[in-house]
Amino acid sequence: MTIWKRDARVELNYTDSDEGGAGNNAGISYGGDHDTVIRKTKDGKDIVWEQYDGYEVCRVQDNGGFTHTKRVVAVTAALDMSDVSTAMKYSGALFTIDADGGAYAITLPTATSTAEGSTIVGWHGTFMLTDVHATNDVTIVRGDTSNDALTSAGIHVVDGNSGDGLTISSDVVTFDASGADAVGDHVQIWCTSASATATAFYAKAFIAS
Repeated sequence: MTIWKRDARVELNYTDSDEGGAGNNAGISYGGDHDTVIRKTKDGKDIVWEQYDGYEVCRVQDNGGFTHTKRVVAVTAALDMSDVSTAMKYSGALFTIDADGGAYAITLPTATSTAEGSTIVGWHGTFMLTDVHATNDVTIVRGDTSNDALTSAGIHVVDGNSGDGLTISSDVVTFDASGADAVGDHVQIWCTSASATATAFYAKAFIAS
């Protein structure tokens, strides 16, 4: 694989200052203010990115397509993503929610600076109930309950069902055991704007219960 800037090669640097630690860095450097192009020099083959164990993470296909695996996060207890630096690794993930072990809350990220606001806009995730309990509710709440917003962007209820198992109300998403929440109930959440003082999310739900 060759990395090009227009018609010139670029330098790929790797620093292994701390095996297994935060000091491992790979950098692409070129003196000019131009885009960097990563190009496969053999036609008919894909570019495949793998993690250490050899599992494929994403693939740039020869025909120009792009595929990747979605991160799946199994949630069985309270999950606090209020810190932006903690939350970013979860963006785009599918969160599978197990309510069997107890009631708990999942906390969304909140920006506390202009830089964090720029970083967190576009953050998103899908939260799906995969194990229910007769009495345990699971909620999705704001990181800053005074200034942030979590607004409904619509709810689809499967025909013939009540829709009581999942609610979006007063800036809280609730998988409601008393409303007979069901496996497959899920909500998609996006961060649409953020500043140093307020972070806004929209949520769209699909309710099988």
